Amino acid sequence: MKYSYRACEEYSCKSWMGPGKTAWNYTTSSQLPVFGDVQKKQAYQSEDVLVREGQTLIVEPYRKKLGPFRKVIGYLPCMDEQNREGCIRIIGTAKARIFSAALLIFVILGAAGVFIWYSTKPPELQIEKDAFLYEAPHGLVNENPEKVAVPAYDTLYMNADSGEITTPLINVEGNPCYFQYRILLKETEEEIYRSNLLEPGTAVYGVTAEKKLEAGDYDIIIEMNAYALEDHQTRLSQSSVDAQMNVSKE
Repeated sequence: MKYSYRACEEYSCKSWMGPGKTAWNYTTSSQLPVFGDVQKKQAYQSEDVLVREGQTLIVEPYRKKLGPFRKVIGYLPCMDEQNREGCIRIIGTAKARIFSAALLIFVILGAAGVFIWYSTKPPELQIEKDAFLYEAPHGLVNENPEKVAVPAYDTLYMNADSGEITTPLINVEGNPCYFQYRILLKETEEEIYRSNLLEPGTAVYGVTAEKKLEAGDYDIIIEMNAYALEDHQTRLSQSSVDAQMNVSKE
């Protein structure tokens, strides 16, 4: 789908610096239908584009739920191929909400740290449908396709009443694999959460644990399983870290 940009009145618009340092006028609110989203970092592959005098922006599918560190900047007025008026949302980083807990990244060499299991097949795994695009703090990206960047967590947080885990569980952008998370109580090795497969550059947030815990601090094991992008039923490696689960009623 090709969307044609419509310039808005200057007195009612602000300017957004898009990819290639091109300025686009936008409005901060709109009552028009939203056709899709755009971001400054054009990493999404799509045939949907917003065009203006030879310049284009890749249009991503509209997302009802944004990640905890994403926000709506404004709206680019446009028309679709059927001459219907609408707009494209501009999505940016909510810098004021940047994740405060320390996120340490260490790199595991593929040749030295990847353990392949050929003898057994894991249960049928699914891609996580509720994952959202995630931009790691400080723009962290794995730029080496021969290596895997693994997030190291010190503490996860859970709501005691709902059982909701409020810490994002991420797969760093640029990783050459899917990630699956398992969270276990260290004392009993009881599994309290298992994710589906996260694509590189995505995360899950606000997931519900299989078991609610009373308020307090618990020793846990965070297990991260890497699966091949070509065949997501093939497990490549497993990493685990000791951490704390802080459970509160707040």
